[in-house]
Amino acid sequence: MILRRLARLSSPTRNLLAAGAVLGHDFTFEELCQVAQLTPQDGLDTLDEALQSLLLLESCHRREERGGVSYQFAHDKIREVVYAEAGDARRRVYHSRAYGPGLRGNSRQGIGEAYALVEYERRR
Repeated sequence: MILRRLARLSSPTRNLLAAGAVLGHDFTFEELCQVAQLTPQDGLDTLDEALQSLLLLESCHRREERGGVSYQFAHDKIREVVYAEAGDARRRVYHSRAYGPGLRGNSRQGIGEAYALVEYERRR
């Protein structure tokens, strides 16, 4: 069922969701755009599509340390499927963008989430 919902989305929106899956449990619009390498306008269009699909949700609270609203997957299983469907090459590129120098490279939580996803994939 999740795969069918993903198949209905545009390629840029699936890339945005893949960026979110790599980023972890919650992430900002700016992080999504940077990891997926989308312009702000393209990011808005794809974010709208992802929110309308109800695969991605806007959080009710503000992420003060990141300066704005955050987003999360509607269910962890959706995140897992999106992550698996992204493919190895895309995951590696997105991980380097998300956890390399700059975006979340110095975040202990981000590193923990990255290792948790790697461990999850290894056990599959």
